[in-house]
Amino acid sequence: MTTAFFLSVRRVSALTLLALGLTASHPGDARPLTRPATPPTVGLRVIITPLPGSAVLRVRYESDDCAAVRLRVRDAQGQVLYSELKQQARFAGDYILTAFPAGTYTLELQTPGACYSQTVRLYQRNSLVATLTNRPRMSAPVL
Repeated sequence: MTTAFFLSVRRVSALTLLALGLTASHPGDARPLTRPATPPTVGLRVIITPLPGSAVLRVRYESDDCAAVRLRVRDAQGQVLYSELKQQARFAGDYILTAFPAGTYTLELQTPGACYSQTVRLYQRNSLVATLTNRPRMSAPVL
């Protein structure tokens, strides 16, 4: 399992900003192939955007259901590589994906009332590139 360190900054008028504590001394190159994921949902609203010029995904969400949201990163075989429980109803953060090898991953956000997933592809060019590969899915959580 990949270890991650986070910094959190909170402002009254903005979502909380969270940065993955991996250095970006060799930043990747990200080009968004699709528009940011913004499905209309009740209970959980998510926006995921790859940041140009880096292997960074910006993740933002708001949850009406509760203040606890589980975030997971799974590899192509479904194995959980990273998991955290956010105790916040609102969140915004940047995830630096250079710790993962090139491949296809699934980013999941889950509350008791909703489950959101987005496929992300990392590929090696001159450096690591992050792109969104398909439309996000919303479904009821599996209990």
